Amino acid sequence: MYCLLSEEECALILSKTFKNKNYIFVKQETKPFSDVVLGYLGEHLLLTIFYKNQQKINKVSYFIKCAPQNQTQKQFIDDLDVIHKERSVYELISKLRPFVSRPFSAEYYFGRSNDIVVFENLKPQGYGVPKQDYFNQQQIEAVLKTMAIMHSASMKFEDNENHVLTDECNEHFIDDSYINETSRNDWYKSATNCIARLGEYFTGKDYKRKLFDYLEDELMELDKASSNSRNVLCHNDLWANNIMFKENNDDCLFVDFQFVKYRPPSHDFWFFLYFNTEYEFLKTHLDEFVDFYYKHLQNELGDEEVYTKEEFLISIREFAKPVLFQVGTCVTNVFISEKFSKEMIQNKQLYQDFMMGDRSKYVLEEMRNNPMFEVRLRNVIVPLCSLFE
Repeated sequence: MYCLLSEEECALILSKTFKNKNYIFVKQETKPFSDVVLGYLGEHLLLTIFYKNQQKINKVSYFIKCAPQNQTQKQFIDDLDVIHKERSVYELISKLRPFVSRPFSAEYYFGRSNDIVVFENLKPQGYGVPKQDYFNQQQIEAVLKTMAIMHSASMKFEDNENHVLTDECNEHFIDDSYINETSRNDWYKSATNCIARLGEYFTGKDYKRKLFDYLEDELMELDKASSNSRNVLCHNDLWANNIMFKENNDDCLFVDFQFVKYRPPSHDFWFFLYFNTEYEFLKTHLDEFVDFYYKHLQNELGDEEVYTKEEFLISIREFAKPVLFQVGTCVTNVFISEKFSKEMIQNKQLYQDFMMGDRSKYVLEEMRNNPMFEVRLRNVIVPLCSLFE
């Protein structure tokens, strides 16, 4: 593939990787990171930089996210300002890291305008995405621990700096998802239509008007920084492909921070659990997960007064419904088959129709061919629709 980075940019990445040791850049190579579609919001590449150290040629690899070649896909992510936002957020994360016991994200090395970001490649360190449909207890606990570290980093940073995170890069915490005439707004309308169609398919009842009333009248107000609870940096997209586990599943890191929000911790807590656990299992173990998360948050904070458990519990109750709605809009998109995902990336009209048009016709067809896809959608859509009875 063509060279994405200049020689000077590669040298800068090497300098950050090896803490300013004077290694000499030799060449770069890029290729697709995976044969599997890793996401719709960018192209994912493996960068290998060859460098000279004491006359010996060595190499080091990185993960790249860059603007896609598909113009429809590119227009969509340009409208969302995805790459620029993620670059700015990782620069903020670098300021949070000194305040916590260990990292919660991949190392960020380089970003350029709105077209490319470069991260450490976690695969050589034994990290990978989970392969099963639902997370087990060990994986859930690993995620909740990392989540607690990330949220505590926000709180400790704010208390130390005497200002809130939004003072650092406010424009990237403003969510215009529900503003008319934005791509994200069109996406939400398409997704809500799909929820309504699936709700009718699963239950025989019509929820369309109630769902759209909630989207237009309530969700916009609920999906803002809270005036009643402590807000933190929330990842806001913690599904399986954005969580990298160590081989033994007792540790994990988060990737893909393009949808971050400044919200109470319960936002991430609910999003992760709704997305990655069976609903009945979640109901049975919810109190246990609440206690586990809060215990590890306090271990990092060291002071219960920074964020009380009562404050967390109030927030848990407040965000249960809006976050389930948000997850409902996402599942039809991310659980679609690899075969269909590849077709969509390669077909401009199909991509446009699925993302912004009648998504339900594709989802219903997918369910006929993929029983597990139907199981996973039912796991979210039926509990969501029950809240609108």
